[in-house]
Amino acid sequence: MTAFRKMVRMLALAMAYCGGALLLAISAMIVVSVSGRALIFLGAGPVSGDFELVEIGIGAAVCAFLPWVHLTNGHASVGLVTDYFGNRFNTFITFVVQIGLLAAATFLLITHWNGVLDKTQYGEVTFVLKFPVWWGYATFLPGLLVWVLVSIQSVLDAAEDLVSVWRAQEPTVAK
Repeated sequence: MTAFRKMVRMLALAMAYCGGALLLAISAMIVVSVSGRALIFLGAGPVSGDFELVEIGIGAAVCAFLPWVHLTNGHASVGLVTDYFGNRFNTFITFVVQIGLLAAATFLLITHWNGVLDKTQYGEVTFVLKFPVWWGYATFLPGLLVWVLVSIQSVLDAAEDLVSVWRAQEPTVAK
């Protein structure tokens, strides 16, 4: 295993753990907020800005899970047609899909980065908590950056697989 592959795997796993911890924290905050609303007659109350924190936290958690899902091939795949083709064709399709995922991840990272830069210029703040809106957008960037790194490694792996399958001189049609 190369040093880059090890680093990418560790970063993806760390991001997934951070995403999980974030979801647990959001869940706990929701329980406290809902309980506070239920006990308002005792002087309790909801967590201020709970909906803002949920919006930002869920988005950041989703972005944190993307690298691990991609690395472990946990995304949806449809094999209705490709199951009837040979290993060469399926390996080629996998390579093309990995390039497409790299393009998508890179596009999202760049456009999101540009969006964060735009939000910093306007000085917009959230309604309840009054913190800058760009902070919320910026929480998505680490997950997207690691996703790009995972995508690069996935393209390299798919290219390696493609070369080895084509060198093996296997038939192009399945049984």
